[in-house]
Amino acid sequence: MKKTAFWITVLILMALTGCVKKPGKKLEGGLAEHRTYDISFWGYKRSLKVKAAPELVDQYLLDPNHLVVASQALKLKIEASESKGRRGDQVIYKTQVLGVPFNLKVVLWDHEPGREALMVCLLNDNIMGFIRYHLRKLEDGTRFSFEFEVEEDNPLMDKLVIPLQLDRIIMKLEDEAVDRMQRYFDPDLTEDSAEASAKGERFNKMYQTHEVAAWINAPPARVAEYMADPAFTELVRQKYNIDFGQGLTSRKPGIFPLKVNFLGTATTPDALILSYEFEKHVFVYWSGKINSRIQIFTRPEREGTRLIVTYMLEAPSNFTVDLANIMMNTAKIPKSIEAVMADIKAAVEGSG
Repeated sequence: MKKTAFWITVLILMALTGCVKKPGKKLEGGLAEHRTYDISFWGYKRSLKVKAAPELVDQYLLDPNHLVVASQALKLKIEASESKGRRGDQVIYKTQVLGVPFNLKVVLWDHEPGREALMVCLLNDNIMGFIRYHLRKLEDGTRFSFEFEVEEDNPLMDKLVIPLQLDRIIMKLEDEAVDRMQRYFDPDLTEDSAEASAKGERFNKMYQTHEVAAWINAPPARVAEYMADPAFTELVRQKYNIDFGQGLTSRKPGIFPLKVNFLGTATTPDALILSYEFEKHVFVYWSGKINSRIQIFTRPEREGTRLIVTYMLEAPSNFTVDLANIMMNTAKIPKSIEAVMADIKAAVEGSG
């Protein structure tokens, strides 16, 4: 018990030291710049009672057509849909707000039928968000609780939130969708009833993010081509005990199982590649014992490429000694990323 308390104390100290913005700096003897900072997410949450069994509420929530009906003002359209309650099922919505086009990808990631679900969202192939809901059986229905959160520290959001009041639009859409669900199961519900009038509240979250960047004397196309080459996947597997499988070689979004033996800790996470725009970026949600968001950018700079890798860690809900050991090892991830970047730089510049 004392050992567990010790590790939890260590994790708290790590979190506190990571909450301070740090300027980019080049490590002594290294080729890369390292930064640690926090990314802000804003969200909206609400809890209410629905007059139906949890299983029926769950089925309703997984049907994307209900959101389309609830969003008449936005005129959402479903461009593609696969909704069977399985991990990886996705729906792509499209709309316009004041002439600005929007596409929203929603992927069902974790789902326990009749109890809870986690959906990972990507807005305009750039802004990440989450939808979480929990269902608890009551004698006369279900207690439904949900949270929606979206990345706030994103240059694209600066262009959308203030001029378009996107945050208000999203909160209004969520309220309309939930209210419509209540009336679907209880047509006699009046607007002034306690449950119908119970509105949600806005909140903020901070996620610690790490960034490693290096300049490579080669164009982005050559860097991206090498990283998508099976030879690179094999090099990383042999040298660093990380098996990407077909995650990079496929050059397309999807779910890819990984095998990782990082610093003596073996895990088998799944990688959800939300967006893969060759020569520009790869956007990944990594789900394992510790969930994280990983972004890989190849940006043109000084007739070469600025290769950037960022990863955002989600604090685990339950701390164990095993998780504490993994969290301690994450402090060594930036140097490992830099080592991989050195391999990429040597291979790409040498091939030129």
